[in-house]
Formats: sequence, structure tokens, C-alpha cells
Amino acid sequence: MDPSRSPIRRRSLVARAAGAAALALALLGAPEAASAQGLGCDAGDVEVRRLHFEGNTTFTDQELADSLVTTPSDWYRRVTRVFGDRRCLDPDEIQRDALRLVVFYRMKGFWSVQVSSEIRSTGSRTADAVFTISEGEPIILDSLVVRGMDPADSARVMRGLAFPLGDRYDRYLVAANIRQIVARLRNEGYPRADALTNADIDTVDRVARLDVDVQPGPRAYIGSVRVQVEPAAGKQQEISAATVRRIIGIRPGALYRERDLVVAQRVLYQLDAYRHVEVRIAPDDQQLEADSLITIDIGLIEGDMHAALVGVGYATLDCVRTQGQYTERNFLGGARRMELTGRLSKIGVEEEWLPCGIVRNDPFSQQLNYSVSASFSQPALFGIGPRSLPTIGVYSERRSEYRAFVRATSIGLIASQRVEARPRLPVVLSYQVELGQTDAQPALFCAVFGVCDVIDQEQLKARKWLAVASASLVRDRTDDPFAPASGSILRLDFRHASTAIGSSPDVQFNKLVTDASRYWRIGEGQVLAARIRLGGVLGASYAEVDQFIPPQERLYAGGPSTVRGFRQNELGPILYRVDSYDTIPGPGNAVYYRASPDTDRPEAIPKGGNTLIVGNVEYRMRSPVLPNLLQWTAFADVGAVWNREDEHLSWSELRWTPGIGLRVMTLIGPVRVDVGYNPYARRAGAAFYDAPLDEEGSAPLFCVSPGNTIPIIDGRPPADAPSCNATFQPATRRGFAQRLNFSFSIGQAF
Repeated sequence: MDPSRSPIRRRSLVARAAGAAALALALLGAPEAASAQGLGCDAGDVEVRRLHFEGNTTFTDQELADSLVTTPSDWYRRVTRVFGDRRCLDPDEIQRDALRLVVFYRMKGFWSVQVSSEIRSTGSRTADAVFTISEGEPIILDSLVVRGMDPADSARVMRGLAFPLGDRYDRYLVAANIRQIVARLRNEGYPRADALTNADIDTVDRVARLDVDVQPGPRAYIGSVRVQVEPAAGKQQEISAATVRRIIGIRPGALYRERDLVVAQRVLYQLDAYRHVEVRIAPDDQQLEADSLITIDIGLIEGDMHAALVGVGYATLDCVRTQGQYTERNFLGGARRMELTGRLSKIGVEEEWLPCGIVRNDPFSQQLNYSVSASFSQPALFGIGPRSLPTIGVYSERRSEYRAFVRATSIGLIASQRVEARPRLPVVLSYQVELGQTDAQPALFCAVFGVCDVIDQEQLKARKWLAVASASLVRDRTDDPFAPASGSILRLDFRHASTAIGSSPDVQFNKLVTDASRYWRIGEGQVLAARIRLGGVLGASYAEVDQFIPPQERLYAGGPSTVRGFRQNELGPILYRVDSYDTIPGPGNAVYYRASPDTDRPEAIPKGGNTLIVGNVEYRMRSPVLPNLLQWTAFADVGAVWNREDEHLSWSELRWTPGIGLRVMTLIGPVRVDVGYNPYARRAGAAFYDAPLDEEGSAPLFCVSPGNTIPIIDGRPPADAPSCNATFQPATRRGFAQRLNFSFSIGQAF
């Protein structure tokens, strides 16, 4: 018999394991107790300045500190000696912290670890807590046996799990994998699934043999769904039990899946009609026989089904304004939601007794501004189930901005349908159509909308139908929605406009953008991330690449989420707006307006393109100072935006910008500061000067590109002026600091 597996040795190991477990349980309540008594300081207490760890090579100081109760005074306190939280020593807790480190190491596979603690005085009332660690050699997981599952289930349930076979026996990781096995079984029809583990640890050969006894229990199907509703105080039940059963999508006879209960609870909360929602297996279905039927209990407390809000106010540019909203959460029964909203502004502009003088001379503020809309949502349309959330809305509005523009939409419609056919794979289908037009002076089109091209301006002025059908798919397999460290995300967006769906003949396009990101955890607190984005816009057919595309549908790059060496949307075709120019004599009484490349601070206006490629690579690492709060990033971005009818992409046209960044972790996600280095000269483009609005409400737009030959007669350009030539290129930024682009945002770049 192998001596390492003798009964005596095994009993010894079991005793040790039991002792370690008892120690862990004893220490489990200690952090809570210590928290209850507080780590604050009383008169005469010794302040903890730092935690020191000596001898640790496998785990960082921060990982070890996270497992302890003793905590040093915060960084601000240690630096200023005045501000921040001051924390003091508890000698008994220091000794228990040494035992906590032993438990931590043993759970991580270091069975023979030894830890001692020491308090080192650093002043009359300050000290450091020092922990000396002898890690020893780790236990290796030598064999793994998983039994108890049907072979048909085993392949699906075990797919992708990462038991550390042949590596250090990390019991935290093993436990996480076992929880995943149980969760998957409960989503495969086994509501009482569980798993027991037995570890045989050989401390001589430093190996562990792990047996996992999976106990799926009987497979179960939905027998019935019981709905118990408590109406709002003083009212009768509004939404029927039959409607609730239809909405949640849990059907009698279906295979039990635990995630369906979670989805059902979420959908019921999303109705905004209930103050409390509970979805669970009925308590009386505790004992299941083979192929049993189980009962699902749904407990609901209804809230208010109607809500109304009305407001009246005054604003300098709106004059008197009013708005109202009415919400019906059970419209015509069936838990349908209807929301009506309305808004009026520019009320009383012509009335002398009202304080609206500033807008009385504005040609765009002479008519009443309004906005009316109605939205309607139908849960679980066509019986698709709880992951289907269809919404339809209609609207009409007239909106103006002071001395800038007026946008009138006679009628518009938006319909959307979210379908989650599989978990974490939502598809959003939508359709939007509107009949509208925008009116503004040429210079104001350029200044307000960034639309300086004459052809683009005429397209916006015309009253026409714009209809767009779109589909969006997101496949998210990451471990964290805000700061992923492993996994992948795939996004696909398609938008289509054509006469077949109601769009005007001169507004037709097909747009496809795809985005793929991948994340690798390469060390504790270190992540390697990569992303590629591709996009293209076509006309009604592939050959019509030069057909008019609305500015909002064009492709742009540059900024904090794409190529960070460039400012927002400035990578690609561009226009410039300048505030000065030179007058060059022409024939007769004509003159030419031309701007110098040395013009002070020309404003860049992104024009957008019909083709895009962007690539990003990031290396994210914890900061050595305040590692739980700060994260450093080194990145390299590359990209290009162009119009296929004007140019062809070559490797030399790609723009590469390296940089570094800092993330501050907050409750709303990482607050991000990035600095990208841009070694390239500014791109050439057409230059314009937008004249201010005169008393008659006129504001012409002048082309001022170098070499421009558009004649200006009596202060006006000709009505049939040709396109402005793209010959303006701002002076090159020469200094290192001038080539840096700073960006601030919330959330990771991708």
C-alpha cells in the first residue's frame, strides 16, 4: 500500500483539514466584529502607518492586505498627518491577522505556510504592522475525478471550466468551478443540483487528488405557475394573473431553468407596475421524484398604475414654457404601457408685457415651439416571451435655437423590438421614419451643424422623408460590464434607408459597423485588451458610393473611445472654419477671400467618411500607489476614415498614436484621463468664414481656402458658386507638448 494513502495518514490530513476549516470559521466573524468596534483611534492609541509583508513571492502586498482586518491610516493621512482617516492598532487583531494569512495561503494551495506578526514602532504614537511569511512549496492538483452526471449532460456542463489540474491547488478557483457546475445543472432542468468534494492531500509528495461527486437530483419540468397579487391600498387588482403568466414566459410542461426565474422577475420589475416582485419554487415542492413537476410561485405587490406631471416655467430664450406627461401602466389591460408627453415654448414672444425681449428680434423664434409624443409598449408581443420588449412611438415637433436654426418634423414614428433569444445575446430591431426639414442661413449651417458644404446644406433644407431600419446585436462574454478583465464582446450594427421602407429617393444608404473586443488577464491586476472596429456606408447599391449620406450617418473616428491621439471625430475628411481672411483684388469690382495657414486657431469641423478602420491595444495595470483606486494604461491606437470614391487606403494612410492613461475607479465606473501622442501634420480641407447674422436675418458663407477663385461682389458670393477647394492646411504643430492630445471620459475606452 502507498504509505501516503494509508488510513493513519489520511486521518491526520482530515484532522488538519478540519482544523483549518474550524480556524476559517472562527475567523470568519472577526472582520465583522472588528468593523463593529471600529478601527478608529482613542487617546493614547498607536496609529498604523503601514502594513509590511516580507517573504511573499506569489501574491502581492495588496492581495494579502485585502484579507486582513488591520488597516493602515489612509494615504491622505499618512502624507498630510492632518486630513484623512486615522486607524489604530489592536494587538489581538494583529495575531488573528497572521492566522488569516495562514488560511488564505492554505486555500491558495500552500499547505506548509508559516506566518508570524510583529509590531514595529516608527514613532511615539505610530507603528508598522509587519508579517513575515515562509510560503513553502505549493500543493499541486494531480488528479481530478468528476462523477455523478449523465454523459450527455457532462459535456455541456464541463465545457470551458478551468480546474487547475497540474497547477497549484487553488481551492477558491476549484470552488468557483463547482459553483458553475451547479448553476449550469440548475439551468438544465435540475433545480436541486448540488456537488460534494473530497480532497486527498499528500503533504510529502505535495499533490492533491480531488473527487467531485455531482448530485443532479431528479430532472424537473414546470407543472403550474401560481400568481398571488396584493393590490395597492384601497384598490382592486389591476393586472390579471393570466397576463402575468403570459408575460413571464414560464410555460407548464417546459423544462425547469433557474435563469428563467431570474428573467421573469426582471421583466416584471421593468413593467414599473409593482412595488415588490418575488419568483421562486413553491415551498411545498421540496421533495422531487424522478421527472417531477414543480410549481412556481409568483408574489406581487401592485403600485400606482397612473401618473401625471404638469409644469410651467420661464426661460430667457424660451420665454414662457409648459410641459406635461401622463403615464398609464395598464393601458387597455394586458400590462400595456402608454406614455403621453407634450411641451410648448416661445409662448408670449409677441406680448409686450412679458419679459421676452431678447428673442423678439430673432427670426427663428417668431412661431410657437412644440413637441408632442406618444409611446406604447406591449410586453411579450406575439407570445415571443419575456425577452421581447416591443415599443412604438409617434411624435411631432418644431424646435428652434436662438439666431441659429429651426427644425420642423411634421410627423415621426419609432418602433423597436428587443429580443433576447439566448442569454447575453440581445438583438434590437428598430424602424424610424420622419418627415421634416431644417432651415438656417448658410453660415449658421456651418457654425451650428458643422455642415459647410453647399450640397449638404441644400439636402438639409429640403422637406423630405427619412426612413431607417436597423438591427443591433451584442454578444457579451466578459466578466465585468464596466471594467472587463477577461472574455470578449462582439457588436454588429446595420442601418438601412431606401424607398422600399419609405425614405426619399435622394436619401438612401446601407451602413454596417462591426466591433470586436478581447480581454486577457495576464497577471494579478494586469489586463491586455484589444479591439478592432470596421465600418462602411454604401448608397442604394454598392456602385453608388458617392450618393448623399446624412451627416449623422457618416463614419467618424478620433477621440477618447477610438484613436486618442486625435481630437473628437478629427481623424478623416475635415473642413475648417476661420475668423479672419485676406482680401485679394480680382477682375472688375470682384475680390477673392483667402485665409493664411498661419491663421490663429482655425476650428476643425469633421466631415466624416464612408469607410472606417480602427484598432486598439491596451495594457492595463494596477497602480503601485492606491492600487484599489488607480489603474495605469499604456495604449497604441491606429485608424483611418476615408471616402472610397475620392481615395484608396494604403498602409501609409493609417494613423498610429501611442499614449498613456490613468483610470480612477468610482461607483459609476472608471474615470479616465488619456494622453495620446500625434506625430502627424493636420489634414488639408476646405476653409470657410461664416459671417454673423445681420439685422435682416441673413448670414452668407464664404469660401476662404488658399488659391480660392470664387469672386465676391458687393459682399456676396455668387448663387452658383462651385465647391470650395480643400487646400487649407493649418501650420504643423512642432513642439512635443503641442502634439499631445488630452481626453477625459467615464468608462473604459472599449
